[in-house]
Amino acid sequence: MQSDEANELKRCRALALEQNQRLLGEAHRRLQQAEQILTHPQLDAEQFERYIRLKASALRCYADASEHLAVIDRDFPEPPASNDVAHTLAPASAATNDEHYHVRTLAFTD
Repeated sequence: MQSDEANELKRCRALALEQNQRLLGEAHRRLQQAEQILTHPQLDAEQFERYIRLKASALRCYADASEHLAVIDRDFPEPPASNDVAHTLAPASAATNDEHYHVRTLAFTD
């Protein structure tokens, strides 16, 4: 692949990853709002329904972020590592992944 194309793919991937971080941030914000409702001293049925809606919205947002990340990885694969420290990173075993939030953990290798 030509250098210009590789740089363009890197920029596209970086932009897409920034958007993915915004999606995750929004999901986290919604979940915090939902959990805040539960701390109300006189929780009523209407507030509890709002909690359920906000939590469902947060979980959909997390799912969207996960799907978005899969598309990023498919359409903008991570470029081969250069001579920096990135070449020492490798995906951790599946046992360390947080399946609830679809988080990928990296572990250092020699």
